[in-house]
Amino acid sequence: MKKNEPKSAHPLAILLVDDEAIVRKTIGDYLAELGHRVQQVSDGASALQWLEKQDYDIALVDMRMPGMDGLALLQKVREIYPELSVVIITAHGNMEMAIQALRLGAADFLTKPIKLLELDAVLEKSMQLLKLRQ
Repeated sequence: MKKNEPKSAHPLAILLVDDEAIVRKTIGDYLAELGHRVQQVSDGASALQWLEKQDYDIALVDMRMPGMDGLALLQKVREIYPELSVVIITAHGNMEMAIQALRLGAADFLTKPIKLLELDAVLEKSMQLLKLRQ
């Protein structure tokens, strides 16, 4: 973000789920710098615990994690929190995986390394959906 750019006019509550600490820090810091409220967790079980505690506008979920993978977490989230926008992120993405994630209800699918412009576009799309739902 450039120094002259305004912070997000509509901050989002974002749950960032990735087993790689460097990914959580990099993306989390970027999102916080934009003015969003970010909760970082390293696995699916922790994500479900945080979802019970508070509401989120969007969840950024890594595909490959120990224990519960991103698709399993996506399915659980769709059952319990159908309004939550879930974006799958992965370093091992392919077209079949993206189609499967979208069929299971993912709002979008991003491949690592995540391009900040793509992430910004996904967040903007999520903000627009939130406005429509309200």
